[in-house]
This record gives sequence, structure tokens and C-alpha cells, in this order.
Amino acid sequence: MKKWIVVLLAAATLVRVGYVLNIKISPLNDMRVFEKAALSVMKNGLGSGYHYACQPPVYPLLLASFFSLFGHSYLVPRLFQALTGSGICLLLFLIGKRLFGARVAFIILFLSAFYPDFISYSGVLLAETPSIFLFLLLIYLLLEKKSPFLCGVFYGVAILTKALYLVFVPGLIFWFLKDGRRGFLKLAKFIFPAFLIVFSWMWRNYACNGKFFITNHMWVDVYIGQNPTSLRAALGRAGKWGIYLFTREKYGKFYLDDSLTTLEKNKVARKKVFEFMVSKPLRQIPLAFAKFLRFWTMRTRFDFYSFNFPFRKYMFFLALLFNFFAIPLGALGFFFAPASEGVYKIKVLLLNYVAVFITIFAAFGRMSFHAMPFTLLFAGFGLSSLPDYVSGLRSGSIRITERRNLLFLLFVFLTMMFFVWQVFDRFHKVIEIL
Repeated sequence: MKKWIVVLLAAATLVRVGYVLNIKISPLNDMRVFEKAALSVMKNGLGSGYHYACQPPVYPLLLASFFSLFGHSYLVPRLFQALTGSGICLLLFLIGKRLFGARVAFIILFLSAFYPDFISYSGVLLAETPSIFLFLLLIYLLLEKKSPFLCGVFYGVAILTKALYLVFVPGLIFWFLKDGRRGFLKLAKFIFPAFLIVFSWMWRNYACNGKFFITNHMWVDVYIGQNPTSLRAALGRAGKWGIYLFTREKYGKFYLDDSLTTLEKNKVARKKVFEFMVSKPLRQIPLAFAKFLRFWTMRTRFDFYSFNFPFRKYMFFLALLFNFFAIPLGALGFFFAPASEGVYKIKVLLLNYVAVFITIFAAFGRMSFHAMPFTLLFAGFGLSSLPDYVSGLRSGSIRITERRNLLFLLFVFLTMMFFVWQVFDRFHKVIEIL
């Protein structure tokens, strides 16, 4: 078994390195923002001359360190992320072994090693791959009951790498309090270093901008998921504008108004979010349902397949095929996994994450991508238990009307129907793009 683990990790590394070596395009969209932020760090540090507080500082600092040491080369940070991507596979194996045993962990390692979206994101200059690595490392340390203080340090760094990991706070509080009275002291030890790390960045922003914030566009991000066009966007009825359809309407023009600073746009967005939620409270029900379907859609999580990345046609359809099986298998594993403490806590973290993004934010590809490590963990168990599940249905030991089975079948039915609808509605548009 150890030999095959090494072989799979080596294969995961070679696949990712091979992919990044074939990337010929320069950074674009948010990648370009991170590049500019890194160059600004090299010139001005993180003081008042740094004007990219729209993003947390860890990834720009990481890029700046690579640019300082190796010149303004995109290859070195991409190679680093290829290795970090292999580290994600290793962490998923270790977590899977802790939760389900060596056999299931090997399946999880195989799935993560060749998951197309993991491979694609390892080659883009975004914080996705490093932040997932840090959070999985945190989960592994928590499962191994390592120092809460050390875990808090990693959590603080993870938040300052990708601010969305702040949404896991309720799930992590539950993680500690599940241990009873002892959990309160552990929680305090965990929160203290995480708070200090995050607050140091917030204090810097207050000193330079007069406002406490982690990112200066949080309410803008919320507004993307909470505006009059959000339902159409979630259902894929927004045309080429997608989740930014609101910018075509009068009430969304502020988003493109260059005369407003990001903080001013954030203030406008906050007001509009509350106006929309108060004026359309019942809209939240179909909106959350549509976001749920979009969150678990079987399409690729790589949001840049329309650009000229390597093997983009193959990667797109491989990701679609992979997700077509991995997401239902993940649901099977989620509903039928053994009732151990560690599995229960992982389920709470996943539910925590999904609940936030289907009720508050927009559930688009890059956001749902951060749930895929959890999905692959449960997909590994789902794949290993599939024969037992089928035989259980045949023998009657698993009843069709059993609650967890009904929930599993309902989930698969809804996601399959949404996928079929997307194929008929959007397949020709995707072909045109590719």
C-alpha cells in the first residue's frame, strides 16, 4: 500500500507540473489584481502606499517573495502551487485515513490526484490552492488533537489567504464545544492567535483607510448574491453577464462607477442588500433553492475555461464527467458515513459552508470549489460503500423510505435534473466558447 501511495502522490505532482508547464497566457482578471498587489508589496510594503487591500495579504506576500527571489516569473509560483496541490492530495489521504481507514483513504487519494479542477486551479495565480491546503492542514491537526493555539495560527493565516474561510467560524466553534466543558478552554486558545493574526491586518486597514475590514468589498460580494437579478443568475438565465447581470440595470450601475472608491461601493452595496432582503423576503426561498442547485451543479468549478488555458476542452469535459459521478457519490458518503465524532464534525463544517453561500453570497464556481475537498472525502467513502448500498437495497436492510436514503435520492434527483436542464439550455453556448 505504501508503494502505491507514493506512486499516486508522484503522479499527482507530475500531472500538475506538466499542466503548469504548458500554461502560456499571462494573468488575467483577479489574477492580475494579485500580481499588481505583489508588485506593490515589493515597492511599498504593506503601508499606506499599498492600495490593494481588496484582497487579504498572504497571497500577495507569497507572490512578492517569489518575484523578489526569482524575478518576475509566473512559472515559479505556479510550480509551487503544483506542489501545494499534491500536498492537498496528501492531506485528504491523511484525513480520510483518520475518518474512514486506509482503504477508503487510498480511494480519496486517487480521486484528488486526478480531479481536473484541482489540477486547473494549481496553474492560476489565485489564492484557491494555498488556502485549501492551509484549511485542510488545520482540519488534520484538529482531528489529531494537536495544540489549539497552533491550530488557531493556521486558521488566522488561512483567513488572510482567502477571506471566505471566515465563514467557517460557527462550524469551528461547534467543533470545540462538542467536547463539553474542556472545549471552552480549547476554543479560547484557538480563537486568541487567530484573532490576533486577523486583527493585525484589520488594524493596518484602519490606520491606512480609517475602516476596520479584512477585505474592502465584502458587501459588494454579498450584493452579487442578493439583488433583483440573483435568481435569474443562479438559474443560468442571465446570458453572458452571469452573476453580474445586475450591472445592466440602473440600480447596479454603482458597481461600474469608477468615480466611487471600493469602500464607497461597499457602503452602497450594504444599503442595497438590506433593502432587497427586507422588500423581498419571500424571494429568499426560491433564491436559496436555486443557489443550492447551482452550488452542487455537476459542471466544472474552474471559472476560466473560456480562456486559453492548456487542454481546456478536455479539462472541461473531464471535470464535467468527474463531477457527474463524484457529487452523487459524495452525497452517498455524506448520508451513509459511519457516525463517528470526526465524521460528524466534518459534516457540520460542510453544512456550515454550504448554508452561508446559498443564503447570503452567490454560489458560483470558485466559491463551490472550496467545498470539493469535503465532497471528495465523502465520495471516497461513497465509492467504497456503493456495493454494500446496492446489496442493502436488494436485501431490504436499507429501506427506500428510510429518511437518510430519501434525502440521498432527492439530492441526486434534483442535481441530475438541474444538470439535464443545463445541458439542453447551455450546452450549445459552451461549445461555442470552447
